[in-house]
Order: sequence, then structure tokens, then C-alpha cells
Amino acid sequence: MRKRITSLLLTLVMLLSLVPAMGVTASAADTSWTTVNTYDELKAALSTQNPPDNIKLGSDIDTGKLNSGVGILESLEVKGRKQLDLNGHTLRMYSEKTAVYDMFTIKHGNLTVLDSSSGQKGTILGTTYNDSCYLFDIQSYGQLTLNSGTLKVDVRKNTSNNRWRRVIYCYAGGTVTINGGTLHVAPETYENEKHSYGMYFEEEYKDLVNGSCGYTLMAANSCKVSINGGTFQGPVRLDAGQDEWKQNVPRVWISGGTFEKKVMLNGPGDGTRPLTVIRGGVFLDYVQAWAAASFAEENPFTASEVTVNGGEFHDTFWIRPFFPSSSNTSRADRKGYHLSAKLMNATIYKRLTAEPASGDLYRVPIDGSWKVVQKTADDIYNLASEVLGRSAVQNNNGTFSVLNKSSYRKTFSYYNTNDPRTEGYLFELKALGDTPTKIIPNAWGFVKAELDGSEITMGSLRDGVTFIGGGVPSYTVNTSGMRTINFYWYDLPQVMKDSGYRCEATCEVNGKVVTLAKTTNPTTRVIKGSYTIPNSTVTTKAKELTFQVRLEWYNGSTWELADSNPCADMYLLKYNVVKDSTIPIGTVLLDIINGDLLPPDSATANPIRTNAMDTRCERVVSQTNWADNGSYRNKTVTLEARAGFRFTSDTKFIVKNAGSVTAKWLYTTTGGKTCNIGIEAQECTLLPTVQGTLKNFYMGRQMGEAYITADSPAGCTFEIFEYACLGEATDEWEPIDDDREYYEYYFYIVPPSGYAVRPGRTTVNIVIPGGYWADGKKSSDYKREAEYGDWMASAGYDYSYGYSWSIGRLVDGRYGMFPEHERTTRTLYLNIKEPVAGENPNTDPSYKVIDGLPDDVTVDKFKWDMDKDTVFQAGKEYMLALYLTVPKENPSGVWAEDSDRNYITVYINGVNCTKYNARQGFWSDTENCEWCISEHWLTPVPGDIQTVHIEVEEPVAGQPLNFRALSVGEPEAYMAGVYPYEGKVFWFDLTGGGFEQLDPGAVARSDGGTYRLMVFVHPKEGHQFAKATEKTRTFWVNGQKAKGSCKADGSQAQVDYTFTFPAAKPGAGVAVSGKITSYNPGNATTIQLMQGGKEQYKTTIAKTTGSGQAEQNFSISTVAPGTYDLVVTKSAHLKYTVKNVTVGNAPLDLTAHTDPAIRNITLLAGDVNGSGIINEDDLNIIWLPTNYLKKAGDAGVNALADVNGDGIINEDDLNIVWLPAHYLRSSAIHCEVNYKK
Repeated sequence: MRKRITSLLLTLVMLLSLVPAMGVTASAADTSWTTVNTYDELKAALSTQNPPDNIKLGSDIDTGKLNSGVGILESLEVKGRKQLDLNGHTLRMYSEKTAVYDMFTIKHGNLTVLDSSSGQKGTILGTTYNDSCYLFDIQSYGQLTLNSGTLKVDVRKNTSNNRWRRVIYCYAGGTVTINGGTLHVAPETYENEKHSYGMYFEEEYKDLVNGSCGYTLMAANSCKVSINGGTFQGPVRLDAGQDEWKQNVPRVWISGGTFEKKVMLNGPGDGTRPLTVIRGGVFLDYVQAWAAASFAEENPFTASEVTVNGGEFHDTFWIRPFFPSSSNTSRADRKGYHLSAKLMNATIYKRLTAEPASGDLYRVPIDGSWKVVQKTADDIYNLASEVLGRSAVQNNNGTFSVLNKSSYRKTFSYYNTNDPRTEGYLFELKALGDTPTKIIPNAWGFVKAELDGSEITMGSLRDGVTFIGGGVPSYTVNTSGMRTINFYWYDLPQVMKDSGYRCEATCEVNGKVVTLAKTTNPTTRVIKGSYTIPNSTVTTKAKELTFQVRLEWYNGSTWELADSNPCADMYLLKYNVVKDSTIPIGTVLLDIINGDLLPPDSATANPIRTNAMDTRCERVVSQTNWADNGSYRNKTVTLEARAGFRFTSDTKFIVKNAGSVTAKWLYTTTGGKTCNIGIEAQECTLLPTVQGTLKNFYMGRQMGEAYITADSPAGCTFEIFEYACLGEATDEWEPIDDDREYYEYYFYIVPPSGYAVRPGRTTVNIVIPGGYWADGKKSSDYKREAEYGDWMASAGYDYSYGYSWSIGRLVDGRYGMFPEHERTTRTLYLNIKEPVAGENPNTDPSYKVIDGLPDDVTVDKFKWDMDKDTVFQAGKEYMLALYLTVPKENPSGVWAEDSDRNYITVYINGVNCTKYNARQGFWSDTENCEWCISEHWLTPVPGDIQTVHIEVEEPVAGQPLNFRALSVGEPEAYMAGVYPYEGKVFWFDLTGGGFEQLDPGAVARSDGGTYRLMVFVHPKEGHQFAKATEKTRTFWVNGQKAKGSCKADGSQAQVDYTFTFPAAKPGAGVAVSGKITSYNPGNATTIQLMQGGKEQYKTTIAKTTGSGQAEQNFSISTVAPGTYDLVVTKSAHLKYTVKNVTVGNAPLDLTAHTDPAIRNITLLAGDVNGSGIINEDDLNIIWLPTNYLKKAGDAGVNALADVNGDGIINEDDLNIVWLPAHYLRSSAIHCEVNYKK
């Protein structure tokens, strides 16, 4: 359990460490920020296609001071993809020039405005002298994004004419995205009788005739607007223009923001395209959106022009029906109508209505005059079925199904004329009293069905589909396991259950009820019911399956159907079981024609098709138009597998020739024969030019060795996938072997995320580096412009390369590509045995071996100059002579005739031999290069001992001195003393300023003193001490740093250390000994005998080698009789105290005590921070990225985190801390024991 918890916590830590720091990257080429302090600097930065891309204000800028107070003389046009950080400052854009209306103009450019300052005071303020001022004029597919900061338009002083004031005006295909910040237009522009804000705002375009109204945001019907946040302090009009929206995606997308004044969302359409989606936001004033309406018997609309799936509406929200002028509204049978709108979720504080205007009301002749006739319950039901769907309405009367006619008087407004011929319902929801009315989305109803995880369609009885009449979808399952049908439906919200509703779901197969295994997602309220089809035998006749969701309510005495249509939510399908013999498809390759999407692209642009290199996907059966989701587009594509193959939920889909398009599996049908996938594409910025360099296109190379690197922009990649020679497709292993033939390469271009490469608009150049002619002379680089197309093999073969880029095609007068020779160089990595003192290279065969020598390289000479020595002498340099003949590695390459002439590079034992005056040339022939060194000096036995550790017995007053070293740190490398004094140490008495050498057998002074230890350390054969220049050379005695020095030739080291010891205690003479168990013997343990909180005696268990838990003995000599507290301390362990230890006249052995806690003192490990308690703070130190999975000896690593002493900090150390015997234990509570007990 502890290991599992540890692993989970570690996984969390690692995941958190992988979360990148979020930032804004302006482009693939420029991520730095440029600070501007003047308007000229700002204009220069924003009005160029080139960097800087990220501009930050360094101070306030007031353009009203320019040009003798006239201000700016022309609009500032933003070019390229830019970011402007206001950085807490104010930018005042002012002009008195009558021809200047626009402060900023964005045509084709892209600008993001933000304020990174903590106070969020950054502001752009626009003011003009004339009656018009557009702070931002967005047109011709320009794009503006506001993330934070304030955009504000002021009024012109000393005048009453301030009509044309716009913070943002967007038209001619522009795009506006508001993620945050504030937009403010002066109230004087819309709040008095001179302006048409109050008179004409609700009618089409009337307030636009003379421009008599100020707006925070105005956008024409041809523009796209996404609002995710921000505050709008002034009117908003998004239908400013009689042009039409041509795309099959919403043009207005609102998911947040606060709108303080009136909002006009969209102009009327024809019900074939989505126009507005509201998913959130707070609307404090009047809101209006037009929606196409029709009196036709069948619903003629294919799209919802207005979709409301969230938001708070504090004033009237009018979804205003727009009827064709040909509609005849005088017939009594046309009270009901169809509306191109969806109401799914909303909070209504006043009223939400979809009633027609007075001119569209129904009038019929009654008693000799034309009178208005209201809608019946059936009219409301039909309209609610289309517009509200499976929603519920919660108001002050309760919670009601919108499809239950019996509750309509409590749900919808009723117009009572006291005449049954004219009175009736209004399609209007009101807040009752002080309680807002809420539309509860997805209150009940069928969601979807899946077959083995793939979404499938079912026929609806409501739509007239029956088993007898036909139209029922049929599916095939197979005997290999594709046989589970999942049904999903909404569970009722609790408020509906409390209001007397219930929802029942049933499934029948051939008329018999089957049991569904049900699970509920409490977050989404979606119930999943699963039915597993028996597939042991193949069916001979299709099975008929019915699934129904019934909403019922309790009328006081019985349950009855709450949907007035008894056929509601009943769905049908058929299935057959067949034997499976198909092969599952792992990966599918797709193409997006013309690459990534651009903002102006239509809903039908850049279709998806199968990739010519894919052999398992037969075709694209169908695909929807692109749906707009702000800065992203989505579509659904249906694919068909080739015979013998099938799609599964594990099939992966890769879209080639794009960098910002992804595809994912949605569901399969017909047993995997067809598959629906979702495509998501980001709207990108066009790259006007792209350049790459073709590498490895040389004689002697293989076709597949060539690749293209990106020169500009950074982050662009090229993927070569096909090759050809003289128009005929070749394999990647085919050689490039004829410099008279032309070669072709076909490749995909993947631009950086957020950018697009568009055929016909992007120039793609590929640089072919110049090679060498056969005589070794250099040729020049040249460039080829790539083509894009749906290529076939140009030699007439029926072989398709598909949509891709190509270079080298010798068609239409274009130049081909002809290979040249490659410059030949060779690099050799050789290893030889370096000299060792005492060895003879002439008789030792290991000195004749050269590791890493290629088979084709000839050794002409390999000899050591021994300078009359028979064996290598330590500390003396010897010269090596090595001569090689090296042929060309690539026979098609050439030894280049250039200024470098560095053909061969040789490393010996990791060292580049150029430092040894290596020479090369063509002394015998021109095909093989000859290389030699004759001045390579090497020294045998380099100094390798950098650290010396000595362990000795410390002096104790009145006790004999030990004149032998107890141990050394690396006994295989060095020793204390040398024959005949192996292991010997020297002691000197320095007490009182003296210097007396002590002889063996001497006893330490009983009154205490200061002794100097001197040890001579000698290297063993094959080792030397490092030279004095080595800064890492250190000396240690009993774990404490000591002084030391070495002879110049590294043959001896001297170690010195001074001990100071106290006087012997009166009556001393007994020893106190015991046993201690702890972790990490590599750390020392200290044992003290204390009286009154003061140390009286101390000894140390020196660190040793090893790891894990170990037992160690200790002994303190000459302890006087008395009562002591024995205190044991060790790094990363809790302090352990044995209180009231009584010492008499006889030695005291604690291992003989009856208490096991004293008999074997066990230290609790894990107090890494030394706080006296083992807790999460110690775990966190181990988990630190600077410690975890690091070696204990590495720089910057806390070695105490290596609790077990195995040299690495890992899960084993965590588990020691987690031990129940250790975790949450403290020194004060758990580590004290009374000796007397």
C-alpha cells in the first residue's frame, strides 16, 4: 500500500513538473518583446510585416502633442501578426485632421491587445476633431483580439454632434475576438434625444442611416465575432450591414462577457445557416436577434439561426421571427409557425419572447371585422418541440415539461380576451415575481446509441419510421466481439423529480423486454444502458430492437405520459450477426487539400480526401461543411474501408500537409466497414514564403538518405515520402548514381502551429547546396521553387502520389535537379592502450592493438619511442608515431580542392590529434589520403588519487595511544606508511605550545591536552597522488577535514590533524558499551553521556562503507561512577535518549539490559530536515526535483535525502520514511526510555 501511494504521489509530482509555463507566442520566428516609448516607435513596430511581433508600451503616449497639436495625420495600419501589451500605460490616439476617422486600421493583419500589468489600467483612448471616430477599423479579413485592458472612445468637446463613435467597427469579412478587458463609448453618443438609440434600435438598420448612435462594437453581417469575456459599456450591434453571411458556421459566438446596454445580435436570414450561438454572458439591457420564421406545414429550415445555451437576461430578450413577405398571415389555420432557433439553457429575469411583431399577427374576420387570434396549445407544443426540445421550465409556479400541454397555463404567457375565438397562448416565458425563470437544458430524453463504442443512428417513430413501413437503420455485428449496444439518455434533474416527474427507459428485441446494465454519470446526468447481443450463432433474419424513453408525471392519482405525443422518444433499429474475417486498420492517412485553413476560407474550402499512400482506406464517403467554433473549425468525415479491412475505436487518423489539423475517431458503423471521424482545424495566419534546404542529395547516396531542413520559418518541417528518377517512381534504397539524370522528390510541408502554407499564395523555395565536380572543384548552391498538385508518375505510369509538394519535375520548362559529388571527409575514433609504468610496449601485445580501426584503413607505422628505456617510467613522457592510409568512405565522393583541405579527423582515446601536429596529404596516390602523427606525447600513470581518508583511534586521557591507523578509505590505491612502517602513525604533544614526538606505548596525558597526528600515505603500484594544482585534492581524518600535502612526483602524501581531549574523570576506569542499529553506515554516529545538560563523555562511531540498516557497537572508556543521560545522534535520524543510566565501579554493558529498547538502541530514520519529527516536510525534501532520482554526491543535491545510504535518492528512501515505525514519530515522544525501568 505504501509503495502504491508513493508511486501515485510521485506520478503527480512528475506530471506537475511537466506542465509548461503558459505564455503567448506571437509567431514561429519572434517570441521576444520590444518596448516602445514614443508614437514613432509604436508605428514603426506595428506597420511592418517583419519583426518585432511583440510590442510593449514602456510609458504613456499622447499623440495629441504631435504635429503642433493636430495629432496623427493618418490612420495607423497594423500589418503582420502582432501583439500589443499596454503594460499599465495609456495610449491616446487623437487627430484634428478632418479626413482621419480611423485611429487603427487592420486589413489582412492580426493584432492582439493585452495588459500584463497587475493593476490592469492599460488604456487605448481614441478622439477625433470631427463627428466620427473609429478606434479600430477592421476590414478585408483583418483580425483583432482583446485579452485585457480598456478600449475607449471619447466625445469631441464643445459640440453636440458626436454621432459616429465606434470603439470597434468590423466589416468586409473581418474577425473580432473579445476574451476580456473593457470597451467604453461615451454615453453622450447614445443617451439623448438627438440619437436614434431609443427610436430605431429594434428595427433593421434604421439607426444606421445617419449613424446617430455610438457603439462599443459594431460588426457587419459578413464578419465573425467571438465574445468570451469582457465588459461592454455601451450598445453593441452585430448586424450593421445588409450583406449576408455566406459560411455554414455561426458568425456570432458569445460564451461570456457583461453587456450593460442594448445588444442587437444578427440580422434576418433564410434558416439555412447558423448565425448566433449564446453559451454564456450577462445581458443587463434589451437584447434582440432575428430568426427566420415560416407558416409552412413542414419545417423548411435546415439550421438554427439562433442557439441559446446559456446566459443571464435581465431585460427583454426578443428572438424576433422574420416571415417572408409572401406569407399570408390572415388565415386562421396559420397561427402556428416554425422558427429557426433553439432555446436550450437560459436564466430570464424579465421575459424571453419569440412572438411576431404586430404587423405579423394573425388576423381573421370575426363578427364583421378583422381580429387578432392567439395560438392554441397545439401551436405551442409544435413550436416548443422544435425550439425548446427536451428542456424544462422552472418558474415561481414549479418545474414543468415544455411538452406537457396540461401545464402550459403555468409555463407560457396566456392572452385572455374573454372570447374563446381570439384568446390563447403566447410563445413567451416570463419571470414571475422576484424569481427568475430558468430553462433547464436536457431535462430528459434520448442522447445517442453506440455499437461497441461507435455511435450509430436509430430511426424515430416520431418521424414516421416503422419496421413495417421501412426506414429503420440496420447494422451488422460479428462473432469476434462487436456486439454491445449502449443507449444513453438523460436522468431527470432533481427539481423535476421533486415536482412529480419520473423517466423510464425500456428496450425490446423482437417484442421481448431485455435487461439493460445501467450506470449513471452524476456530473452529466447521463444514464448509460448496455445490451450485449448474443453472438454464438449467425442470424438468418434481422432482429428488431426498440428503445424508448418515457417521461411521466403524477397527476395526483396515477402516472401518465408527460409528453402529449405518445410516440415521443421511441427509436428503432435492426441487426444481424455474421462471421468476422476482416483485418483491423491501425492507422489511416488523410490529406487536406490546400493545407491549413485561413480565416477567409469558406465552409466548403479545403476538403478532406484519402492519402494516396494509404492502402486500407477506400474512400471518403461524405463530409460536412466546416462548422465555426471561434478560432477553430470542425467537420465530420465518413470513411469507407477497403475490402477485407475494418475500422475500430483504436484506429488512428493522421492528416498530412497541415500543422494545425487533427482527426479523431468518433464511431464506426456496418461492423467497421465505415467510420465517422471528427476533424478540428485551427484558423491560421498565411506564411507568404517558406524555404528549406535539401540535404544528402549527392552521387553515391541512396534516395531515402535525402531530407529537407527548414530555413524559415523556424518550426516548419518537411516530410519526403516519395522519390522518382526520370519520372519513374523509385524506392528509398535506390542509389543516386547518374549525374546526367534528373531526380524528383515529393514531400509534405507541416507549418508551425497557427500558420498555413497555401498553394498559389505561398512561395516555397528549396535550396540545393552545391556539391563538387569530379575533379574536386566546388559548384554553387542553386534554388528550385516547389510545386503543389495531385501528382501522377510523370512517365505515364498509373501511380498516384496524391496532393503534395514536389521539386525536380522536368515539365513546363522547369529545370530539373542533377546530383553532384559530395565532399569526402572521414573521422576515426581510435583507442589504444596508454603507457603504464613498468610495462614494455615492445613485448606486451596489448600495445599493438588499435580499437575502432575501420577494416579499409591501413596502418603503415605504429611505434613508441622509448628513449633508451626498456619499460615505461612513471612521470616521464613518451612519443607515439602513427601512420595511416585512409581511403574514401564514399567511393562517389571526392577529396575537395578547397582552402580547408582537412580531409581526415582522428581522435585517439577521445583526444583530437590536431593538437599533436597531425599531417595529411596525397603522397602516394590521389584516391587514398595519408595521415600521420609523430609527436604524440603521453605520460604513464597519471595522478589519480584525489581524496585521502584515514581512520584512527582518538586520544583519551590516561589511556595508551594507538600508533597504527585503523583503516584507509581506498586500500587498493594507497596505504598508511611503507615497509617496514606499514600502517604506522606518529603522535606529537603540542600541549602548552610544545612540540614533543611521542614514542610507541606512550599514554595520553591524564590532565588532557592537544596532540597532533601525522600520517605518511604512499600510493600502491599503478597509482599516484594528484598534482598540487588539482583543486579537488582533499584529506580527511575520522570524517573531519585535515591538512595535507603531496610530493611533486605524486609518490607520497602527508596528512596532519590536531586532537584536543579533556582530562580524565576522577575515579575513571569503567567502560560503558552498547549496540546501535541505524541506516546508512556511511554517516557517523555520536554517543554522549550528559549530566545536567552538559556533555561529560563522547565517542563517535566512524562512518564505514555499506548501505541500508546496520548494527554497530560503541564503547566509552574511563567513565566515572554516577547517573547520566545517554544521548545518541545521527544525521537524518531522530535523537535517542536513555535517561538515568547508572554507572558504578564495574563496566556497564547495555546489551545485557532486559529492556530491548536499551539492549539494541534502534534509531528511527527519516528526519531529513533535523526538526525532531518525521513528517511530510521530510518527504517533500526527498521529492524535490533537485534531489529525487539524483546521486547523493552530485552538486546541489541534499545527501541527507539518501536515507539508506545506497548512493541514489529514490523510492527506497521514501519507503523508509513511510514506515509506520518512523512516520509521524518525534524525538520527544517516541525516542526516550528510562534506564531504571
